[in-house]
Amino acid sequence: MDVRKKYNVTHSYTVQPVTSADGHLLDKFLLILQEKENEFGKRVEKNLIVPSNVVVRASKSGKSSGEKHHVFLNELLRPLVGRRFLLFLDSWKTQADLIKFRAVFPNQDSQLLIFPEGSTGHIQPQDLSLFRSW
Repeated sequence: MDVRKKYNVTHSYTVQPVTSADGHLLDKFLLILQEKENEFGKRVEKNLIVPSNVVVRASKSGKSSGEKHHVFLNELLRPLVGRRFLLFLDSWKTQADLIKFRAVFPNQDSQLLIFPEGSTGHIQPQDLSLFRSW
C-alpha cells in the first residue's frame, strides 16, 4: 500500500461520546464513518446495523464538520442534558463556535468552554482516558 499522507490512514472515522461531570459515559454517541461521496451508498445503507444509542453519519474524510457538529449538539447532546450544563470542547474550528452552540441551546443556562489550541491531548478528559487506548 502506498501511503503518502498519514491522514489517509489515521482518520477513517470519528467517535464523539458524551461524558458526564462524574465521569460516566452517557447513553448515546455519534459515529462518523468515511465514505467517498459524503453519504452511505445504497448497499451500505441497507446492511448497516445501527444500535439505538448510536447516531451514524458519513463524511468524505471521516471527520466531523459544521453540519455533523450540529447533529451532535441537536440529536445527541440536547436530549441528554438539562437546562444547566457546561460543555468542554477542543478548539477545532467546526465546533468552537458559540453562535452555533446558541442556535441549539438558545435559552438554557449553559456554557461552552473551549480548550486552548494544542492542549486537548493534555487536558481533555476523554483524550486522557477513553481515547488513550485508540
